[in-house]
Formats: sequence, structure tokens, C-alpha cells
Amino acid sequence: MNQTSPPTEQPTRGRTNPLGPLDNLEDYVMHDSTTNPSVNLHVAIDWSSLGYKVFPCRADNKRPHIKKWQDLASADPEQINQWWDRWPEAMPGLHVGSAGFLVLDVDVSKGKNGPETLKALETKHGPLPSTWLAKTPSGGYHYYFRAPQGVELKNTVSKLGRGLDTRAGNGFVILPGSVGESGAYEWVSTGAELAPAPDWIIDKVRKDEEPATPAVEYKPGQEPGNDEFARQALAEAVKAVSEAEGGERNDTLNAKAVRVFGMAKANRLDRAEVHAQLEEAAIAAGLEADETAGTLASAWKGAKPRTEGLRPSPEEMFDAVAEPEFVYVGEMHKVYHWPSGRFWPLEGFYSVLKLRTKEKKDDARESLPHVATIDFAPGEPRVFRDGKLPVLNTWRGLEVQGSDADPGPWLEHLHRLVGNQDEAEHLLNWMAFTIQRPGVKINHGVLMMGEPGNGKDTLFQPLRRALGTAAADVKGEDMLRDFNQYLVGAKLLVIQEANLGNRKDASNISNQLKDLFSAPPETLSVNIKHVAPFNVRNLCSVVVLSNMEVPLMVERGDRRIFAIRTAFRVRDNDGRLFDWTPDYFSQLWHWLEEEGGNAAVVGYLLHRDVTGFNPKAQPPTTEYHDELRESSVEPLERLALEWAKEQVQGATVSPKDAYEELHQRPMLLRECGLKELPALNIVSRKFAAAGVIEAVKVRQGDSVVRAWRILHGGKSAIDYSFLD
Repeated sequence: MNQTSPPTEQPTRGRTNPLGPLDNLEDYVMHDSTTNPSVNLHVAIDWSSLGYKVFPCRADNKRPHIKKWQDLASADPEQINQWWDRWPEAMPGLHVGSAGFLVLDVDVSKGKNGPETLKALETKHGPLPSTWLAKTPSGGYHYYFRAPQGVELKNTVSKLGRGLDTRAGNGFVILPGSVGESGAYEWVSTGAELAPAPDWIIDKVRKDEEPATPAVEYKPGQEPGNDEFARQALAEAVKAVSEAEGGERNDTLNAKAVRVFGMAKANRLDRAEVHAQLEEAAIAAGLEADETAGTLASAWKGAKPRTEGLRPSPEEMFDAVAEPEFVYVGEMHKVYHWPSGRFWPLEGFYSVLKLRTKEKKDDARESLPHVATIDFAPGEPRVFRDGKLPVLNTWRGLEVQGSDADPGPWLEHLHRLVGNQDEAEHLLNWMAFTIQRPGVKINHGVLMMGEPGNGKDTLFQPLRRALGTAAADVKGEDMLRDFNQYLVGAKLLVIQEANLGNRKDASNISNQLKDLFSAPPETLSVNIKHVAPFNVRNLCSVVVLSNMEVPLMVERGDRRIFAIRTAFRVRDNDGRLFDWTPDYFSQLWHWLEEEGGNAAVVGYLLHRDVTGFNPKAQPPTTEYHDELRESSVEPLERLALEWAKEQVQGATVSPKDAYEELHQRPMLLRECGLKELPALNIVSRKFAAAGVIEAVKVRQGDSVVRAWRILHGGKSAIDYSFLD
């Protein structure tokens, strides 16, 4: 979907009857002006099916749930379902520019009389063409027009007249058919096609070229446009505006805008970027859009070029320090501790230095090398550029270089664990490729299961030592938490004590881990407490270790996991350690850590021929992998398959009737691992994902109703043998 060729089809949801002539409309629409997860998700899916990019917005104040929605808005149904699983009451917003639209917002709230303003303009310019028209909960209207190709348009507040706003480019509107806390957005039936935007509106919302700002003389070593002091000043301004309270908000916005607009006039920041970030922060803090626009316009007019804080480029500062202890990271507003690879809050940094006054703290921060962000980027220099922004490369190279010594004790241990020769060879190639080609993602992880204490973790110790701070260990339960700092700079991620396969949410956990095991996605989002989310390259090799029979749910058709059941036993049938066990592991550990064993293994892996190893290929199937797939069918999928056995292939059934029938069969639900049946829309989605039904519309008398068509009914259509 792009602005040059927008579709002209209008989604049906949100007309007078949002879901068409359905008998069970009450199942989908709530008429008490409360939010409705079902209808809002259906609206989002309907629009996305036509290629429109949508994203979730809060039901109470219409603000986006996600940051950088302009870049993340999506037409991917899987992404949309993930968003609505997280925010079920969200209203779908439409990225207006990507849709190729210009939307005229005729506002009647807070004393505005947009219809009267529009009527006066129509008297002057002629009536608006008949086009798509939607009514807002406040009683206003959204006129949808096709935006002209090749013309950059902007959002405006009251530029056409009081009560008339426009949304274009990087603007958004709530989609017709949505229901929020203030009411519903509904189509007004006009029978019209999408009309081109009138020229008189285009002339008012076209982005004008800005006059060049006066040049400023820079200090030696400072590259124009590469000014981290200015970028940090912008970040601090945005933070201050977003946290301002009550009557301080507009004054804070004005003061901060004057300062950073001054830096923009000195060619140190981009004016449009400054305006966009401050505008978003001000509106999020509770300022009205028109008040924000006026304050920013006044601040730009009054700002003078500012040159304070200019410093040498980050590359120059790094060249002067062989191994910096601390680096200031502007995007996170934190200090990165190079030796440990951890972030420090600024106050912690100041405390270590025993700094008390603001002046001393500012001087200490300014003395540090400054970068915009960090990334794990093997092959790049320690500081490299992403466009104009300096980025700190956390990859330090191998910390154990390897030797020519005999790796025999470690190889013997590997073959004790992995009795199958083919599986052992693949595992060796996987490990060798990880350290030989750290800049390449291997598109499958290793899952190793076996009895407690048999040396699974010890097997990967040489890789940890070689990768140093680029190796991270986490527990299985850590994968369920919101924060994931362990991804920063990680080439090897070892997940210990995984026991995630028998949880109720095992399927969701499995989906969350998919991105870790393979690429795309090419980047992973990092969430650290008190730090705005940022992305790092998806290059980590993932190992999952467990003593549990089903540590993860493995889907049918999975191509992301190389699963090994270890054969090495260190306990007798009563669970007692064999007499030789303690000595075996103490000797192996002493050889690795004290006698150069780690270096011997690293040397062996660095010299191993991996020319035949394809990191993007599907891993070999193992007997244990097949067992996991058979035991990992989630309860709703199992219910779908069992239910389908009783159906006639090609028939259509009423979703509501089928749902009620399943409700009356508690024994079947229990056999499939369900205590209760989730909502109908979830059942419908899961049954479709299992491949047993597809959602269709069928005519019933004079009405069109929703139905399920049975894709695979009876035993002959699907192989259910793995369920027996």
C-alpha cells in the first residue's frame, strides 16, 4: 500500500449496520457506548484485508498504544491479532498517508462549529464532492478524499478555519465501525466513490519549502548534523514536556521548544523532527492540538541559533581512549558500562564519582564519549554511523582466541551426551558457525533435554568463554517477563531450566520465541526498565536446556528447533549419582578452566570446516523433535481436530450453534485439556488456524449471515494418528 496507488474499495464495517444484515448483531455490537473488542478487531482485519495499514489506539483518548506507529502500522493479520490480544479494547487507527487519503475533520467539540465554517467555505469554493463520509462520536464528521500523487501533505489544526482540521501524510484517524468509550464511529451512507481532494483544500495543507536557516561556525572536529549534545537536548526536552503537569505544560513546551528550535536554526537538528517529537509529547501530556501548534509556531519564530555544547565527534573521542569504561548513550539517556556490558542510570554513575552539584554532573557527562544508540554489529568498527547518527558496536571479538591443543575430553563429553552421530555432527557445525560467522543469524536454535546434572550446560562453556559479554544466560521463566536486557550485545543466548511447554499459555510463549530462533525479523526490540524501547540486530544463536520432557511447545511443521534428547546418564534408576560422577565433572571442569581446555575447544571449532553448513536451512529432524511435535498440540487445536472428525467435509454450519454445542460437551473439553471454552471469536480464529474451517458468508432467505465451511471433515481428510 502506498500513496501513489491507493485502493478505492470501501470496507463494509461501520455502515448503518456495522456487520451487515446479521441476525446475531448483538453478539458483535454493544449499544451502551462501551468498548467492544470483537467489533474493533473485525474492523481492523477488514481494513487490513484491503491493504490498509492499521494500528491499535486507546479506547478512552484515541492515543496510539505503540510508539513509532507511523513506521509500525501494519496490514499483517498476524501482527494485528497480536496487538488486539494485548489490547483487546483498542480502536483501530488508520495511517492516513500510507492509505493515500486526505481526511477533513469537521469538529463540533468544545464550542467549535466546524459545519458552519465548512458551509462558509463551500459558499466561496463550491460544495464538497460526494465522497466517503463517517460520523464521529462527538457528532462531527470525517470526509475521506483521495490525496494527489507526488504532493507532500501535512496535518493541520484550524488552518482551513475554526473547527476544520486535516489528517494526511503521517496523520491518523480512528476507523469507521470502531467503538470507544465515547461512542461509535459510523459510516454515513452516501453511495459515493472515494473522490479526489478539492484543490482549495490541497493548497492549504501542502507542505511548503522552509527557507534555509543561517549557517553557524562550528568548532574544529565537529561535523554539522552529527551533534549528540543537540540530540540529547531534544531528548531531554521531549521528556520534560511529556512529564509536565497541569498549568506548567504550555510554559514547559515553549521554553524547551525555543532552546531546541535554536539548535535547529544552527543546522544542528532537523526542524521537522523537533516539531514532530515535541508535538507528540505535548498532546500525550494533555495539551490540545491547536494550542500545541500555536506554541510551537511562536517558539520557532522567537528562537535564535544556539551553539552551546559542541564537542568533537564520537570517533575522535573514542580514538583518544583505548578502552572506555563508560559511554553516554543519548537514546537511552543512560551510561553504558563497557567492561560489564550493562546500562547504568546516570544517578548511579554520578554516585560512583561522588558528584553532588549539577555543574559537576554535567561536566562529567560531557566528558564521556557520546553515541546515539548501541548495536551488536560484527564486521563494523567500534563506532559506526547509521546515517548521520553514531552507534556504539558492542561486539568486541572473541575473548578466547583458541589453541592447537587436543579438545579430546570435551569431544568425548559431547558424544556421551549426543549418542546419534548425525546429530552430534550437526551440533558441532552449529557451534563452529556461531563463532566463525558471528555476523550471520542461524535460523534455528538448539533444544537439549536430559536428566539433571548430566553436563548439558558444561558442553557450552567454551562458547561462553569465547564470546565473553556476548554470551547471556537466562532462566526459562525470564522469557515471560517484559524486560529483556539480555538481548543487548548477545550472540549466544542460553535459556536454562526451560519448563514452558505445559503451561496454559504455551502456544503464546512459543509464538513469542519464534523471533529469537530465526530471522526475519532482522531486528529485535529491547525493553529495559526506564528506557524507551530500541532495536538491535537479530543475530543471536539460541540454546534451550531443560530437564523436562516437554520444555517448549513445538508446532507441527516447525523448522526453527534442532531438538536433542541426551543419552548420558549420571544417576541410577533410583535417582542416585553414580560413584564416578563427581570426579568426572570436577576433572572435566578443571581441564576446561585451568588446563587450557576452553582454548583447545575454541581452536577446534574455529578450524572446523563449515562450508557445507547452511545457516538458513531447516535443521535435521530428530526422533525427539517428532515426539515434541506430537505432544505439543495445544488444547484448542486438539479440540478443533476432534470436532472436525464428526463433521461433513464441505458443509456449512452456524458458528453460534457449533459453539453452543461444544459448550454442552464438558467431557470432550476436558479430554482436550480445556477447563472452559474461550470466546467465540477466539474459537473461530483457532479452528481456522488448525485448518478445519474457513469463515464465510452465506445467504439465508433475504439475509447474509456468517458461517463456518468445513474444510476437513471425518477421519479420511486429516491424519489424526498422532492424537491416539
